[in-house]
Amino acid sequence: GWGLPFTSRQGRDGRTFTVKATRRYDFLGSARLEDPDLQDRLFELEEGWALVDRHHGLVWVFDARGRVKASMALYDAFKNEDLDLPLAAFPTAVLACEAAPGGRLVLALRNEVAFFFARKTWPVNQDPGDQAAGGSDLLRQAQAAKDFPEIVWKEVDTGSGEVRTLPPPAGLPTTYTFRPEDPNWHFRFTVTAEGKVEGASPSHLSASGKP
Repeated sequence: GWGLPFTSRQGRDGRTFTVKATRRYDFLGSARLEDPDLQDRLFELEEGWALVDRHHGLVWVFDARGRVKASMALYDAFKNEDLDLPLAAFPTAVLACEAAPGGRLVLALRNEVAFFFARKTWPVNQDPGDQAAGGSDLLRQAQAAKDFPEIVWKEVDTGSGEVRTLPPPAGLPTTYTFRPEDPNWHFRFTVTAEGKVEGASPSHLSASGKP
């Protein structure tokens, strides 16, 4: 229901060419910047796939033929119209995600207050071409991380669409760490065949979030 993903123009020679992704599809561009290998964004299920929009905290479930079976928002207050806001209006929601047995996903994300109010309290520059604002933006993001540090852990059942909050797994983050050299800070964890969440603390990871 979003319409075509790209805007098009007609050149002087009459040929139509693609200009850029429309606003609602901007997160696909940020996906390549945040995690080029899509390792914690695209998950194979028994029948189909799950795609996580890490920026907005949305999950889509597709069948084996690529048709949308379901979609769910990890934040109850998130509205479809929020997708029309610039990406800089929100911090990246999902910091880590992994598949779990039974078609489930386990996710670590900024809590609801951080997602909706961090950028309102400490707004960042929304013009990606304005290089002069870069230093100020890093300071604002650092302050926002101090004011809105909480991480919440959730589990999504891709079959039923149920989203529930989990207690933080032992040894894994409960607060967000802002790193100027890696503004889209994220980390890795694993889920065992028994469904136990395991992983190293970010203090043991490199700036890229990998061991």
